[in-house]
Amino acid sequence: MNFVEDKDDDEYQDEYEKKMRVCYDGSWTYDGHCGMMVGLDNPDFLEDEYQEFLEEKEQDSSLDMEKEFVRLDFHHSSEEDRVGFNELLCDRGLCMASGLTRRFLDEMAPSRIRIRRLDEELEMKPLMESKKQGNEKFGKKQYEAAIDLYDEALMYAAEGMYIGPYDQVKQIVAVLSNKAECQLRLNLYDDAGQTATEALIYDRFHEKTRIRRAKAELAIAKEKETVDKRIPYLVQAEKDLNEVMDWEDDSTSSAAKDACKKMLLEVKEELNRTKVAFLEEEEKRSDMDWEYRVVLYRSYCC
Repeated sequence: MNFVEDKDDDEYQDEYEKKMRVCYDGSWTYDGHCGMMVGLDNPDFLEDEYQEFLEEKEQDSSLDMEKEFVRLDFHHSSEEDRVGFNELLCDRGLCMASGLTRRFLDEMAPSRIRIRRLDEELEMKPLMESKKQGNEKFGKKQYEAAIDLYDEALMYAAEGMYIGPYDQVKQIVAVLSNKAECQLRLNLYDDAGQTATEALIYDRFHEKTRIRRAKAELAIAKEKETVDKRIPYLVQAEKDLNEVMDWEDDSTSSAAKDACKKMLLEVKEELNRTKVAFLEEEEKRSDMDWEYRVVLYRSYCC
């Protein structure tokens, strides 16, 4: 999704480039489910959150600001303090979206975030039912029908769920990841990559989603006609697969590891072929530099 879609005015360019720096993940815009990361850039974010709280408090006087909001003002804290902060969230059954964590560690997050919880009856129950039906369609290889049901489930997911109950966020990630797999089965690689990115904005350590996005990126790279357009997808695929390989997690099956290794070899082979072709073109063009391009795209990856 282009942040300045349908707008050619130069006045939007600076804002666009700024958001790309903080909301970009390799080959994918890092705006996320319901435009989460773009919403976080809103200069009125804190005021809007507070006004919403006051309006709800008029209807429910029991609402407590200390319990509804989490403060993130650790701009000069140590890494140890930040780890301790995440542990405190875990103790409360909460988790912070990985996209927000990235902004937080870069000291670019708002100082206060509201906790978003889905109502168990009105939201979580229908979300889980649609997810279940979607899984049934997936099992029957009815992928388009499954995607529709996963989209229906996501309609119940709260917008801007930067911090929320772990169990609820886990289900949202599962729905997005399953949807990405359906899109892969339908050869909708661009859609699969974007959907996987949306899942990773919630949980960057979700193994299946990392692998699914890498599959999409490898497929997209192979379809690109020009060499320079293949580079970002291959670099991001390599990053995603290396992430999974580097995780020390007993829950990762040996089959998943083997599949990951095999795909990583294929990505590296594609990168080598792309480099050869790129260097051949470099002799004809002075504006191209392989190492610079690779380093640049790696700096965007997360």
